[in-house]
Amino acid sequence: MLSTAPISATKLLTRERAASLLRALEGYRLYVAANRGPVHHQMRNGRPEARPSAGGLVTALASVTDYFPLTWMAAAAGPADRQVGGVSLLDRPLPGSPCVRYVDASEEALNWSYQRFANPILWFLQHGMYERLSESSRAAMESGWIMGYRPVNNAFAEAIEQEMANVAYPIVLTQDYHLCLLPSLLRQRRPDISIQHFTHIPWPGPDQWMRLLPSIRHDLHKGLLGADVAGFQTQDSVNGFLRSCEMFVPEARVDYSQDAVQLHGHRTRVRAYPISVDPAALRRLTAHPETVAHKKRLLPLLGERTIVRVDRMDPSKNIALGFRAFGLLLERRPDLVGKIRFLAFLVPSRETIPEYARYAQEVWTEEQRVNARFAREDWRPIEVFYEDDRLQAIAGMALADVLLVNPVADGMNLVAKEGPLVSERNSVLVLSKSCGAYRQLAPGVLSVEPTDLAATASALERALEMPSAERRRRIAILRALLDAEDLAWWVRSQLMDLFED
Repeated sequence: MLSTAPISATKLLTRERAASLLRALEGYRLYVAANRGPVHHQMRNGRPEARPSAGGLVTALASVTDYFPLTWMAAAAGPADRQVGGVSLLDRPLPGSPCVRYVDASEEALNWSYQRFANPILWFLQHGMYERLSESSRAAMESGWIMGYRPVNNAFAEAIEQEMANVAYPIVLTQDYHLCLLPSLLRQRRPDISIQHFTHIPWPGPDQWMRLLPSIRHDLHKGLLGADVAGFQTQDSVNGFLRSCEMFVPEARVDYSQDAVQLHGHRTRVRAYPISVDPAALRRLTAHPETVAHKKRLLPLLGERTIVRVDRMDPSKNIALGFRAFGLLLERRPDLVGKIRFLAFLVPSRETIPEYARYAQEVWTEEQRVNARFAREDWRPIEVFYEDDRLQAIAGMALADVLLVNPVADGMNLVAKEGPLVSERNSVLVLSKSCGAYRQLAPGVLSVEPTDLAATASALERALEMPSAERRRRIAILRALLDAEDLAWWVRSQLMDLFED
């Protein structure tokens, strides 16, 4: 909790004026701690070259540098990152990026943490897909915890402690499921600092966490209780965290009336902050020459109506069921064969993890099945773009008549928020009720249960045939919501909550 005299004066200020005070506060510095950095390095002509990293977390938090002095603490993504600095500070390696310091964790520990524990154990558990894990993955849980997760979190804590040694008022924003132990580790080292942790994926209730070893689930929840504010995407995740703390951290006292947890004299407030996007920046990207070129190239691939999806190749995204639903729609409506296209922009993800590799094969099998059944000589129903090309994906969303976002579970899902903002055709958003974005966007979407194949096919049919006036009405609702609760709102809401007594 921020406790300096100057900051206590913010109670008399508006949120915007308080932000101005932060910028001017002598001795203040902001740190972000995340598994992934805003830039990564690749070897080019024998020398490391900086490149921007992708992902919603990076996009959201890198924007903070427009307002605050920021140092980003990240795990080294590979040998080039290590060669560039290891534990040294890099001064804005790319224009507009924050300063970056790579944490000196061993490559072995990082691999154990990421490949054997955080992914897949935590990712699958927190998305309600633990049953998809192989026996070998489950058997590696304790080893991944001991040899990877704990050492990596300790390495982050040590690096951050060194970095802020001479800083009077440090604030640390720890991020996501890779670093759940970090808030408590930092609190032990510097009781005076302000810590806010944000979890970008769902936080389920006790039933899911029962699958972990008792000591692990206890330490994960206790770790987040080192933060002054524990942030989640939705109120459902807030409730899941509170219930789990009550069950797995018996020494803690949960106050449901205040959404807070007391542990050893320290109070952690638990809040929901639905992550958002930057509407103005997205619209600029839509007009980018490379995006325009992608749109021209995609135009010949469109149908009379076109369904689009943009996803990582991830089991939680429910891609295969989306393809099956499209096939079912073509079966029900043979008059649509040859007229409707489905363009899928899929990004390779975690291909070395067996569960991901198996799911990718399931997706390809379903795509081939639908195409084999319904393709015509000069037309095939599904076209897949399998690469990480953000501008191409934005071009696809701009041209969509229907955007399908049907994850089994998702912390938020920024595609659901980007699509309506970049659309040039008043696209209809078909959105899963289990997606974190659903609570915000429900007034303007067609909702589906993620496992209901027939209902998903019916929602796609309804979206394709929706009258123009209704399409305009729905997308206007979505754009108004997103303009009001944008990326700046998300960042500001979290920072300003640190000022509450």
